Parts: sequence; C-alpha cells; structure tokens
Amino acid sequence: MDKNKLTMSYETDFQYITKVVSSCETYEQLETTKTLFENFKKKWKNQIPKMDMINYMYRFESTYDSKKTKL
Repeated sequence: MDKNKLTMSYETDFQYITKVVSSCETYEQLETTKTLFENFKKKWKNQIPKMDMINYMYRFESTYDSKKTKL
C-alpha cells in the first residue's frame, strides 16, 4: 500500500473515532471511546510515525475533554 493510501486509512479511522466521541450522549458512552482509541493505536502503531501518533493522542484527548465538559 502506498503511503498516501495508508495515511488516508488511519486518518479515516481516526475521523470515525472523533465522530463517535461527538455523538456520545452519556458519560458511559464517552468512556467506551477510550477503548476505541486504544484499539486504533494498537492497529496502527507500526504504520503511524511516532510524532503523528502523539498528535492523534493529543487530538483524541482534546475532543474527549471537550465532549466531557458538555455532558
């Protein structure tokens, strides 16, 4: 798989996770998204460069914390 397709694949996966976080209506649902993100990290850990993974971690935490304050 070429690099652009690979990047699109994990970015697409990440976008799905952020949509799930945004759609949460309860704290329990929101907590479950942590597992979803952990699975994402495990799935892509060998393909995503470390600095990019740190960026994804930051983006997830930001989205998560933002949603948490709204619940």
